[in-house]
Amino acid sequence: ATLEAVARGLAIGRPAIKVPPVLEPVRRVIQYVLTNHHDLLDYRNLDQVVLVAIYGVCKIYQMDVTFKDLVQAYKALAGVNPSTWLEVPLARPGSFGNIIAFYNDVFVPRCKDYLHGMKDATSLLMGTPRSAAAPEPQAAPNTGMTASTL
Repeated sequence: ATLEAVARGLAIGRPAIKVPPVLEPVRRVIQYVLTNHHDLLDYRNLDQVVLVAIYGVCKIYQMDVTFKDLVQAYKALAGVNPSTWLEVPLARPGSFGNIIAFYNDVFVPRCKDYLHGMKDATSLLMGTPRSAAAPEPQAAPNTGMTASTL
């Protein structure tokens, strides 16, 4: 529910931002965190992961979204606590920082490979044609998997 609410807030506050295309990739990032890095939720709440996942996906897709935009959209939700973006536990026990420090110091080191793996879908997601220098992904023989030549 937080993801959709923040997305609606972003769409209202920054109408030039095309939010709907990033909802599914953000859901995939959150699922990746829950499956592979569930410890990122230790002493944190899911809203903090949602905020950094939205930001990370927007950066990968080169969307002009700032943490200020996200926090403003998040503040519009009922019952939110400023500690969600101001006092986020960091890597060392007992250390806290803001949501930007959490993104840079904790989230990115753990999720950057996954986020960068999403870049291949950028042109398809944003509806822009693939360039001649970026050939279509090819099926890997006998695996059923698709390999990209990028």
